[in-house]
Amino acid sequence: MDLIEKFSSDVEKIKKHYRAEHQTYNGEEVCNQVAAFFEQQNRDVASLAHSYAGYWKDTYILPSQNMEEEPTQEHIEILAGMLALLLDVEDSYEFTECFSQEDWKQLCQLTNYEAEDLPLELLSSLMKNFVDNQAV
Repeated sequence: MDLIEKFSSDVEKIKKHYRAEHQTYNGEEVCNQVAAFFEQQNRDVASLAHSYAGYWKDTYILPSQNMEEEPTQEHIEILAGMLALLLDVEDSYEFTECFSQEDWKQLCQLTNYEAEDLPLELLSSLMKNFVDNQAV
């Protein structure tokens, strides 16, 4: 199991544990826990991870009409794709194919804000992905 699959599996465990520990399921609270977990996985680029997690919550979670189902599998895959970008996973395309053009543009913009604090190798990889996906 690779890091991205493990991340997705761990998100499902967060959901499962929350359901077991609480009488009612609060999707927003679970998504806050998932976002914090995502940020933990990216401690070396904490500020950018925080920005990506915020974008994920604002774009996909908060507008949801089915909060009791959040995060859905589709939304977990989007966050996992963001993780693949930040971990500079080889062949990240398989994880990022779920991104919309707007996602690419917003992630590029968030990355530009944080560019000076990122390791050069990661920044270069991210920018290559953004160029390849016409987000620049």
